[in-house]
Amino acid sequence: MVVSCDPDCPFADSPDQPDVLVIDTETRHLTAEETRSVVFPIVRRAKEAGIPHIYLKTDSAMRGNAGAVFQAALEASGSSVLSFVPAFPQMDRTVREGKVYIGGDLLTDSFYAADPLNRTVSADAGEIIGQQCSYPVKYRSLSRQTAPSFSPAAVELWDTGSEDDLDRILACLLAEGKTKLMAGCAGFGSRLSSLPVLAGDFPGGLRNRHSRPEGQRLSSAAPPLLVLCGSIGKASADQVRCASERGFEICSLLPEEKYCPEYWQKEKGRAKLRSLWDICGSRSTVIGSFEISDADKTYCKEHGLSLKESAERTSGSIAGILSGLLSEAPAGTDLHILITGGDTLRSCLDTLGIRKIRPLYELMPGIVVSSVRIRGKEWRFISKSGGFGDADLFVRLRGLTTL
Repeated sequence: MVVSCDPDCPFADSPDQPDVLVIDTETRHLTAEETRSVVFPIVRRAKEAGIPHIYLKTDSAMRGNAGAVFQAALEASGSSVLSFVPAFPQMDRTVREGKVYIGGDLLTDSFYAADPLNRTVSADAGEIIGQQCSYPVKYRSLSRQTAPSFSPAAVELWDTGSEDDLDRILACLLAEGKTKLMAGCAGFGSRLSSLPVLAGDFPGGLRNRHSRPEGQRLSSAAPPLLVLCGSIGKASADQVRCASERGFEICSLLPEEKYCPEYWQKEKGRAKLRSLWDICGSRSTVIGSFEISDADKTYCKEHGLSLKESAERTSGSIAGILSGLLSEAPAGTDLHILITGGDTLRSCLDTLGIRKIRPLYELMPGIVVSSVRIRGKEWRFISKSGGFGDADLFVRLRGLTTL
């Protein structure tokens, strides 16, 4: 498997072409029209190249432009149905009668309803899709076994309450020939290794690959864990709080350090980087933005920064910090790096000039270890969404001896 950050990544067969190609389209913060202009040519080229299955990865809290993505994919593929399974039961995110529930609460009653950048206005996945997609949304569940036929094309949205449901839904889609164009979050994505074209490539299935590799164990002698946190969600805040209580060094960035990426190029910033390295090179540390303080609000108001601009600048600053720290790392440095939040990860990859990463395995549900090469040295990055994980996650990851 290869993850590419390049929308123009070729689909043509070659000796180096992976069986699974993941393309990051970066559409969450685009307009609907911009999203369609990115997704349409990718899906068209994939179909022309004979790609048998296309999976459109969505956010489990329905953030972003899923409707625009679906519109473009249906138009470009010529498919009569897009099979959409939005649930992530492994993380207690289910769908009943088309409505998304997180931890038993409706999406609109969850902490995502207060997301300053992607405010949730509906719990109905079909209603959210319909705001950007002209194709009808048809609701489907395992209790309604009659397979509808669609003319014109439609989005088929599946209710899902458990991991077993995911397997049964995939079996239905295979039997009905509806696996050419699918969509969903990491929950249903974990089941795709069962597709015939992939079954021989992932022994045991992708969903079983989150056990620790042989030789990996918990130990008090584990290397330091560096956490770069760009998320201000409740889950991340709880994780930072727990880490602080369990001995982590917490380095909360000041407004200038967050909103001025160029700060880290100045002498004052470089001196701060050296002091940060003295800390994180010897003990587990969390660096980042954990809340929007009054000082942050004042700074943004004085400098005319919108919420979107302030979030983008924060990601850029955290990326600059990582780049600076890695350039200071002595040869032979043993350091585990966890990056929380998709936008923060993307900013880090861009700043470091990384266009491809290679996912190795799922350390635990939703926590992925990937291999990246930076200035001739291989590093292992751990990544996760800012929106989930137990409060003691950072503490547990600190105890790993190897990745």
